[in-house]
Amino acid sequence: MPMSTACKPPLIDHFADLDDPRVDRTKEHPLINVLFIAIRAVISGAEGGSDMETFGESKREWLGQFLDLSNGTPSDDTFRRVISRLDPTAFENRFRRWTAAVKRWMEQENEKQSDVKQSDVKQSDVKNNDSDSSSEAIIALDGKTLRESFGDRPTGTSGRA
Repeated sequence: MPMSTACKPPLIDHFADLDDPRVDRTKEHPLINVLFIAIRAVISGAEGGSDMETFGESKREWLGQFLDLSNGTPSDDTFRRVISRLDPTAFENRFRRWTAAVKRWMEQENEKQSDVKQSDVKQSDVKNNDSDSSSEAIIALDGKTLRESFGDRPTGTSGRA
């Protein structure tokens, strides 16, 4: 079931107008597919093209909810070739806009959560150097939910791409 992006800052929208440095006849995979998979893979711990390819293959069903994968997922060579030819300043600008939008969205979600679920916040006494105690909220966040990295993985694997 496709997840709703109505309230989330869609990565795809922030990179949609980035210039594709490839020649038209060599574009087997849309640029947004390469970028979406690469960024999600790096967020999940990928360290290079091979890890990105593995991530794309292992998350193909999930990725198919957002991307047209009729030509499959990009190879490690495709990731390296495309990413190395991108305009770094243009990519950085879009990446910064996307992360700023994610930050704003998370702040709004945190405000909603604290309004609705105040009883779920556990309090912890924190002692300062003067032996006075104060309360500080500790909020547990599910990293997989924040990264949107769901899906099954083979038994016995660490989950790293």
